[in-house]
Amino acid sequence: MSSAAPSTKEAFLAAGLPLSSAMESLDPLRKWFADRGNVIETGGESGKHGTPVGVRTSTFEEPDQTPGLTVKVWLPDALDGLFQSSEKAPRPSGKTGPALLYSLARNMQKNSGILSLTLSADSKRGISECRKHDVPLAIQTAYHFAGASTHSVDESAKAGVSCLIPSYHSPLLDIINHVCPAVLSGHSIVLLSLPQVTRTVAVLMDILQQSGFPSGLVTFAAIQTLPKNIDHIAFLHICMDDKEMAALNAEPRKASQLLPSKIFYSKSSRSTAIITDTADVDSAVASVLEAAVFAGGRANSCPTRILVQETILERFQVVLQAKSKSLRCGSHLDKSVDYASTIGTDTVKKNVEIFTQVIKEGAEVWYANAGTSGSSASGTTNQLLLSTATSPASVLFSGEYSGPLMAILPFRTVKEAVALANNGAFGASCSVWSENTAAALEIARNVKAATVWINAHNLSDAVVGAGGSLGSGWPVSGSEVLYDFSPSGLPTFSLSSDAMGKADRASPEPFLLDRTYKMYYGGGQKRPESGTSVPVSMPRVGGGKTAIQVPDGGQKDLKNAIDAAVAGSTAWAKATPFNRSQILFYLAENLSGRLNDFTTVLLPFHKSRSDAAKEVTASVEALFFWAGQCDKNNGQVITPSSASTVMHLREPLGVVGAVLPDQAPLLSFAHVMGAALAFGNAVVVVPALQTAVVALEFCQILETSDVPAGVVNIITGRPDALSPIFGVHSAVSAVWVFWSSASESAAAAAENALQLATLARHKVFWKATGAGAVDWSAVLNPGNVGLFRHYATQNKRIWLPALESFAN
Repeated sequence: MSSAAPSTKEAFLAAGLPLSSAMESLDPLRKWFADRGNVIETGGESGKHGTPVGVRTSTFEEPDQTPGLTVKVWLPDALDGLFQSSEKAPRPSGKTGPALLYSLARNMQKNSGILSLTLSADSKRGISECRKHDVPLAIQTAYHFAGASTHSVDESAKAGVSCLIPSYHSPLLDIINHVCPAVLSGHSIVLLSLPQVTRTVAVLMDILQQSGFPSGLVTFAAIQTLPKNIDHIAFLHICMDDKEMAALNAEPRKASQLLPSKIFYSKSSRSTAIITDTADVDSAVASVLEAAVFAGGRANSCPTRILVQETILERFQVVLQAKSKSLRCGSHLDKSVDYASTIGTDTVKKNVEIFTQVIKEGAEVWYANAGTSGSSASGTTNQLLLSTATSPASVLFSGEYSGPLMAILPFRTVKEAVALANNGAFGASCSVWSENTAAALEIARNVKAATVWINAHNLSDAVVGAGGSLGSGWPVSGSEVLYDFSPSGLPTFSLSSDAMGKADRASPEPFLLDRTYKMYYGGGQKRPESGTSVPVSMPRVGGGKTAIQVPDGGQKDLKNAIDAAVAGSTAWAKATPFNRSQILFYLAENLSGRLNDFTTVLLPFHKSRSDAAKEVTASVEALFFWAGQCDKNNGQVITPSSASTVMHLREPLGVVGAVLPDQAPLLSFAHVMGAALAFGNAVVVVPALQTAVVALEFCQILETSDVPAGVVNIITGRPDALSPIFGVHSAVSAVWVFWSSASESAAAAAENALQLATLARHKVFWKATGAGAVDWSAVLNPGNVGLFRHYATQNKRIWLPALESFAN
């Protein structure tokens, strides 16, 4: 009888192979920097290595990994010249942009080994994880944007400067997701690097040079101060907290400058997993556990809240504890570990404080019994934290705990699970586990998350993209990001031109209007809480001018209007596209029936009656157009590279606060109101004071067109005093600013305050202002529809994984 075959352990020992670890060598990384003089120029530009003037030289913080490596940091005074050269850098044309990105993808493939090693050394993430996830995804992203020829740069548009502050746990993907759309949109890029990720950025800058990027198109500097006159700034993940972001953005206010036109961000957040009683428990545990330790528990896709139905709670905990004991935690250079163990000492102190507080709250908390293959001298072992009997309001769910964490919360019904999932501060992603496809899709449609996986967790693909919801920030990947790099996207005209709807024109014809105006919210006309009005000068019969009393709305009035919008937004979002279109068609029909009346109302803002009539006709056409768009807000089905199907849905944001210009008062109102309503939002409008009478006249149209209460709300008053309230009110999801008088000090201050408030409270902010004003007569084209849709909806991607029974 033959003897039994040797076990795997015996076979490895017989061959002299190690079982304990498989450490990756840092020699290629050291050689890479040694070949370049062991110097990192943090004032470098793509395409050349300049000799900086006014620098501070220091040794890199980890001499044990890259001995002798020095970093040259440009001082703030010397950076001004660098930022100015970035403004003047040559931009790629519509044809060369995709070619540059294709070259970048090819060169990243050729240097994937050094990219993986540098990323692991900087982020302290497992080398296998960096090699299998981040680097391939970055390469795929570059290829994806290289093929986006339909979104290539508009060479007639003004080129801008975009600034990026990447995170320290995923800097490569952050930079690629930012550089690719910026290049296609004709922007130069300033990378403000955190000290921890300097080596990764330096390697990528060298690859950009190899790829033929023009000198100055991408600039690399240490983060110290914001460049002046930048068009965009992006804060990604955990590069800094809210207070640090606010302090950095406060600098332009001290210099009486406007903030960047776009401030978009993706905050560090956590994911949720919903495990129903029909789920395959073993598969759910294995997938969720793997996702929990991904990137050391610091990625947005890492699930911290595990919602488990009570009927399977006990079994789930038993399986989870058993599987968690088999996880292997160790050095980030060990290819055999499941996740890396190194975190900073400051993070450890914070985690210990949270751990202690959670125990005092009565939760059962323990660390998984994971074997450790070693830890770095500069950090501390970072093991998986498990928790049960945790309060839904526990500090564990605040996002402050840094590291792998799984806190189990029981639920009884599906509605309760969705309520718990939506009750958190973040909404980046969620997974749903159920063998009942109909039930899983119902949960996925009702969960407030940008990405929902069904019977899977932490799937990603460059074609699908990713984003955020609630406090997780704004999308930072995928083709949708291209909209964020357009100045405003809407056609404009000079304020000195004779374009349609310019206010403060003397009317050659008499104009008589003597009536009482009220604001409109909650489905009816309301007097201001203060009981006061603002006189607005208007032409009168017989020559001269008269003062029309416009209601002077205040904070209380705007709050009442927002509350009414919240009450009306839920039913309006759930209304079918057909029902929404019928109401917008009816608005257009009723406005066309009062063409002569509104022509008279618009006379003070036009040279002639025929010009005023053109604006009314254009407004009717705008309402008809947006009525037709109600059933065109379609998502799409995406086929990623894996064996999955992804449903891309567009959901309404909720309540949109809009500040209107004084140009084309009726047409701008029709477009803004029509777009917000067509995409399922309720809207609160603050018209320009000089032309507020036009919006107030429209209240009668609203009252006779079956518009549900709270869906459209109009508050008049001083926009610079009212608009900041949109930023601080928690129920407003998006703020659109279209005023064209931001050059005035009061308006500029209000605009800065509004933008900072929306940033701090994670709202969508759309600023379509500048030296010119929006040409509302030229808005109706497919590109502008996409822009309105971008700022009126949020993306949800539902992943439907499939088996591979028919793969061969």
